Amino acid sequence: MKVKYFTDTDTAHAEFTNNNVHETREISENIDIDDGGNIVSMTIEHAKESAGLRELSSEDRKIIGTDIKEVQFGWPLGMPLVRKLEKDLWEVRSHLEGRIARVLFTVSEGHIVLLHAFIKKAQKIPKSDLVTARSRKAKL
Repeated sequence: MKVKYFTDTDTAHAEFTNNNVHETREISENIDIDDGGNIVSMTIEHAKESAGLRELSSEDRKIIGTDIKEVQFGWPLGMPLVRKLEKDLWEVRSHLEGRIARVLFTVSEGHIVLLHAFIKKAQKIPKSDLVTARSRKAKL
């Protein structure tokens, strides 16, 4: 996995595989898929604000990306990497150095769609993070 950040546009681009892009879909972000329907890459606009990239080291981003890739290619998965939160909403649980990251996702038309990510600071998922993920899921 490669993550590139462009400071001039505040845009991040995450490449999950080296496959050729067959199509780009705009869901909540720009998602590139190959001809088999697998996610190749994702572009996140306003990345500092929406993805918290300012606070994540390259090692943290690599861990999260590797966990997401494991979910993508091994779906369906369960604990300890993936936990179901409610109908059609799961979390990827990434263990970073001294903290824990969560990436909330759903599955739509056979594709894993990343909805929201945050660093876990409390035992329960904050309601605002769930609301964000649910709102994005409703737009699919």
